[in-house]
Amino acid sequence: MSLLTRISAFENLWESFSEIARKKKASPSVQRFLYNTGEQLLGIEADLNAGRYKWGRYREVSISTGKARSVFVPCLRDRIVQTAIYRVLNPFLEGRLLPISYACRIGYGNSRAVLDVLDRLKNIGPQRFVIKLDVEKYYENIPHDQLLHSISKVFQDAALTSLIRSLLDSHPNYRAAKCGLPVGLVTSQMLANWYLHDLDQAMSAAHGFGSYFRYMDDLLVVASNRECAHTILNQILDHTERLGLKIPEHKRFYLGSEPVPFLGFVLSHQGYVVNPRNEARHRERVADLLEKRSPPSRILRSKLSYESWTRLKYKT
Repeated sequence: MSLLTRISAFENLWESFSEIARKKKASPSVQRFLYNTGEQLLGIEADLNAGRYKWGRYREVSISTGKARSVFVPCLRDRIVQTAIYRVLNPFLEGRLLPISYACRIGYGNSRAVLDVLDRLKNIGPQRFVIKLDVEKYYENIPHDQLLHSISKVFQDAALTSLIRSLLDSHPNYRAAKCGLPVGLVTSQMLANWYLHDLDQAMSAAHGFGSYFRYMDDLLVVASNRECAHTILNQILDHTERLGLKIPEHKRFYLGSEPVPFLGFVLSHQGYVVNPRNEARHRERVADLLEKRSPPSRILRSKLSYESWTRLKYKT
């Protein structure tokens, strides 16, 4: 069975819709889809297999997570197809990712990234040199052709490549620029995380594990001295440039032996504390819920979620 056939299989489309519907039961679009779910899914299956599936428009929504940014919301039909693509492709890509890549992975994530960096800092001690890097507008600048080439090397499936190409071209701005992934799509998250796998491989081959850590496009270099750290930095800059990406000077933070702000925490060889900005945001969030007279259960969930996130099981 080809990958496209697995993606378009009625059972996969049904599971994809069910996954979305569980989270959005009250959504009007979900309720409308329920009237003739089988017929609509069969139509999607036929369109995908015939290579004639047409992507719809995106709805742009502004959100604030410390800074304002836009996310793009596809129509329900497109969300079903994107989820179906993710369900089939992500296990293949996930199995190839290295243990120095932490974003959007079961068993990895924020906490494991922080714990692994803490272990490395503890092993090196206070005599270290750390550089924190951030790719410039990462999602917006991923080149379509190079991303497709990377994907086609893994799957070698022309029909699948054509479907992914149509997905990349589904947003008119990114189609015109021939680069960029809309933020907010499960497929964008998967593809963006995969695209820097090539960098992960190069850094691990050159330096092993422990000197380089990546959480999506947040990169961390941890070395025993300045010279080694700058060697790794220059290699990263060269490699990201070959990938069509940039890490400008204002996105490079030379921390040396200072505490390391990373993924909402401040880390050192002695342990960690929560970044004060995250504490302030949590207090603001609770104050906002109280002002809106939210149910006590909603406020309690917010507090418990924050407390669970801050309790890392790290032994100093």
